[in-house]
Amino acid sequence: MASKEDVFDSFEKEIRVRPPLDPWAPDADPPRYVADYDLLATLLAIPVRDGSGSESGRLAKAIDAWTAYELRRAGFPPDEVWPRLTKPRVLPREVGIFIDRLPRSLQPAARDHLLRNKTVAPSDARVLGRAYVNRSTC
Repeated sequence: MASKEDVFDSFEKEIRVRPPLDPWAPDADPPRYVADYDLLATLLAIPVRDGSGSESGRLAKAIDAWTAYELRRAGFPPDEVWPRLTKPRVLPREVGIFIDRLPRSLQPAARDHLLRNKTVAPSDARVLGRAYVNRSTC
């Protein structure tokens, strides 16, 4: 089972092994997007197989991981879709640009430090709030 800090680890392998196929149906007029529903089923099966209940949030995170994968396939820049495929899962665009513009010799240390700083690069993002609040953590 994935660590509590980053449940996306359990989905990353399944996403990485997918062949990078163009999601746009070439013969469709107008162009039509063909989603990878097989991957969605695979990702949803992971928390089910692990015995995670719906309250664990892992089913929702599987959908988050799949949606991000589909957005990247559709052409969105990989680092501007959250959760990112790699850690840190949430990375403000400007921080990524900053690290990429550092001298190459400093980039690995900056990335390592970033991974340890959960306030700058968390594994989770709350954009519009939550559907429900777990009272045990309030």
